[in-house]
Amino acid sequence: MAEARYGAVVAGWGDKRLDNLERLIHRSAVLPADDETTWVYARLRAQCRQSGHPLHQKQHQGDLWIAATALRWRLPLVAHDAIYLGCPELELLTELSPS
Repeated sequence: MAEARYGAVVAGWGDKRLDNLERLIHRSAVLPADDETTWVYARLRAQCRQSGHPLHQKQHQGDLWIAATALRWRLPLVAHDAIYLGCPELELLTELSPS
């Protein structure tokens, strides 16, 4: 939720788009960062570090939590942020093309 709201604020969305975002957020389930999620996070960060994927870097911690949560709950991640391209084991649904 925080990442979606942050993106909307940075993009300068107007009231109508912000209201639509809030309706979508309130219809969505928030998945817990449980013990298993923290293990997935730790393993994924280590994999990214070993492979050289930038998701392991400190400035991407929020994105790493999002990816770890998707992996933990075995869900595809719908995102258009290039940081997720090539992320180990992550099923990414995006309109971005890998470069």
